[in-house]
Amino acid sequence: MSTSGTTKGIPIPLNIFKRKSIPFGRISRVTPKPEQLLHPFYRPGNVSSLGLCMKEGKPALLDSKSIIPSIVQNSKTGNPVLANCSLAFSSVQGVSTWLKQYENLRETRTTPFSTIPFPDLNRYLTSLPKSKVEIIEKAYTNLINNDGSHISKGIILELVHELSSDFELAVFSENILIFFLNDKVSKRSELACVLEAAFDLLDTHIDQPKTIYKFLMAFFAKYFEVPVQTDTDLNTLMVKLLMKLENKFHLESMYSKMVPELTEALFSFYTREGNLHEANIAINDLIKKGFIPKSEDIENYLTLINTKYPGHNSQDYMWRLFHIAHFEGLIQSSDHPNLLKFLVQNCRHREEIETVFTIVAKNKNSKILLEHLTAPVIDSISNMKMHRVPKSSLLSDYYKMMKFAFNNELSHQLKLLLLQGYITFGNFSMSAKIIEDNHLNLTVDIANKLIKIIKHNNKLFKGIDCPGFSEEALALFLECYIKPFEDELNQHSKKWLIRQQHYCK
Repeated sequence: MSTSGTTKGIPIPLNIFKRKSIPFGRISRVTPKPEQLLHPFYRPGNVSSLGLCMKEGKPALLDSKSIIPSIVQNSKTGNPVLANCSLAFSSVQGVSTWLKQYENLRETRTTPFSTIPFPDLNRYLTSLPKSKVEIIEKAYTNLINNDGSHISKGIILELVHELSSDFELAVFSENILIFFLNDKVSKRSELACVLEAAFDLLDTHIDQPKTIYKFLMAFFAKYFEVPVQTDTDLNTLMVKLLMKLENKFHLESMYSKMVPELTEALFSFYTREGNLHEANIAINDLIKKGFIPKSEDIENYLTLINTKYPGHNSQDYMWRLFHIAHFEGLIQSSDHPNLLKFLVQNCRHREEIETVFTIVAKNKNSKILLEHLTAPVIDSISNMKMHRVPKSSLLSDYYKMMKFAFNNELSHQLKLLLLQGYITFGNFSMSAKIIEDNHLNLTVDIANKLIKIIKHNNKLFKGIDCPGFSEEALALFLECYIKPFEDELNQHSKKWLIRQQHYCK
């Protein structure tokens, strides 16, 4: 099923829970297998699937555009690389089998999710018996009286050495770490001291993964209390600690024995610290185990993705979708407006955004989602590389869905957004219909806004004879809905309207 040409590929980890780098490579353009696709939400519609199976020559989905993130093999090295691929086939043979495999695979990824029962992390901070607290406090006071310091890695390690050597006291290294977190830490630099001490103690005193896991629960309880600052790099210290944990105990993954509550805390930590790679690994582990992170952490994660990959180029689109590749099951049942907004903003083809429309229409909270998605949908359609007539058709599909969801009772703001959308796409017939059918009361401010949109897109409106999109349709719209405000328009709008009326004559 290969086609000619080449496309660049990006090296990715062989295993998302490992961190081995792979050399950069180039790959032959091939149709990826269903299991190689990493697109988190696109599904071919019934019409597209039928057309794919019936088309002679070289059938394709998404107009053969290379917009599907996929893991494929480098034809020269055999190593896996991440690349934007197209769903184009060399012939119709085998297409129906490919589609069936693709659909079956997607069905297995839409399993139900559970909400994580988030515990009170503070109980890990206060878990030490009073008798142990008194022993550690006394030893600490004696130590700082001699040293003059308050908290440092050296003091923590010295206390561990002093107290753990007395077996009758039964004070362990993790007790001392938690003591400092609960009673002594109030800023990030002190959190760093405790992490550094834990890192060293992994070599000498900590002999079970669960000891570190318990410490980390207490650490995060304090971390979420401490004011956010950028003067101390906790991220690097955390990564080094967990890598050391993984290597010491020969774990397949540092997450393999973690409870979901701890993985969620790590996910939240990495999103706050700006570590997208580790946050991606953490959330993939949660989703793989059937758990949904907190809504605010998902939103922070999406913001982080956009911060790292803000561009409108194919590479940034690919990386943004890659980082939510495992969200498929979550997306199908999600009622988080910002997650659906993220999907809309990363649609580059009409069939992608039509898939999002289907997801929203099936959602029990579709009205809430539609209220949040209307402006992003119009922006996304506007940015697609296609003629304004099919753009307007897409907006009409969305409008029909809105009318059904709201039983034709749209808010003034939604009506106005739809009107501005149709004006942007130059469909003056539908613009008039929005006004008339929805009894939209225009004002001079709205008229000025519409003129500004028309002026910005004026070159696109010329030379189109399609009904509703022509210059005659524009002239009629201006005459009926804008001219009544002529005397009240701002200076720029009034001058433009006069010139336009003169031109139309």
